[in-house]
Amino acid sequence: MEKIRVGIVGAGLIAQRAHIPSIMKNEGASLVALADSRVGLAESVAKAWHIPKFYGDYHDLISDDALDAIFVLANDPSHYEITKFALESGKHVFVEKPLATNSSDAEELVAEAQKRGLVLSVGYMKRYDDGIRLAKQLMDALGAPVLAESVYLNGNWLGGDPQFPYITSNEKVPLTEYRYPKLNFTDEQKALFAWILGLSHQIDTARFLFGDPKRVVSSALSSNEKKGDLTVNSFTSTLDYGSFLLNLELTSAWKGDFTEYYIACFPSGAVLRTDAPIVLLRNTTARVELRRPDKSEVYEHVGFRWSFEVEVNEFFEAVRQHKDTVSSGREGLLDVQLAEKMVAALS
Repeated sequence: MEKIRVGIVGAGLIAQRAHIPSIMKNEGASLVALADSRVGLAESVAKAWHIPKFYGDYHDLISDDALDAIFVLANDPSHYEITKFALESGKHVFVEKPLATNSSDAEELVAEAQKRGLVLSVGYMKRYDDGIRLAKQLMDALGAPVLAESVYLNGNWLGGDPQFPYITSNEKVPLTEYRYPKLNFTDEQKALFAWILGLSHQIDTARFLFGDPKRVVSSALSSNEKKGDLTVNSFTSTLDYGSFLLNLELTSAWKGDFTEYYIACFPSGAVLRTDAPIVLLRNTTARVELRRPDKSEVYEHVGFRWSFEVEVNEFFEAVRQHKDTVSSGREGLLDVQLAEKMVAALS
């Protein structure tokens, strides 16, 4: 089997702690090039991981005809331009979330991938968590809930010391202009939107578990703004699914460990709770608890596969089979669209 030749754009924390080791473990892929605007960092990371080529300009990497797939792991505002260039260059693309910073750009990327017959996958690794997948199966079997809630406390998400040394750099990252939605957002709404997209795992996982809402009923924000920085004490958004409401709740003022859970209450009296693991905690899955009136079932560990590795493996399999992943560009587009509606609904 010929190996899929991979290039990475972005050599920061998520590349080093999640994606590079996951790609290296896949026997059907070969990581041959790395690019970062901080060329010193690109060189250091490439040497540490024995990656043959490094670049300071992503255009040079993507233009290499020897590459089959590109991982876009740079900062959020740059996702659109890098992904667009990669698709136009005929490369399959895995892009970290969010797909883009507005729905128009996201829609353009989805159309480009479809036109060229390329795989476009977004880094929503929680769709690949075996515990969350089990929760989805239980949810489907139980039917529609009568009430649902999701809470996202954006605390310490690193999960302890890294398995591999984390290489840093004092080089400056060139600023990329943030392409906000073409909506009449205030400055506060723009800051909130960028923050929500940075935490869009919650939106995507809610959509994975519950489906797409019919509408956003309302949103509310409690925040502090100091020197242009927005601190979100709490943000809530109520989504209408027709037969039930889902309340999404987020905060950046949490100082404890990362916490994320989803609760669904069903007409039968059953309650399903799914607790996502700390983001970079390896080889663990979501905890799932199903409480029924007569008994309870608890799934502490649904296997020991790491969701980051599973999503990388399934991306390569999708490339070989010319099919979409479960976190396709289309799903990424729907996440951006929902985030726009949630912010637009602020009262």
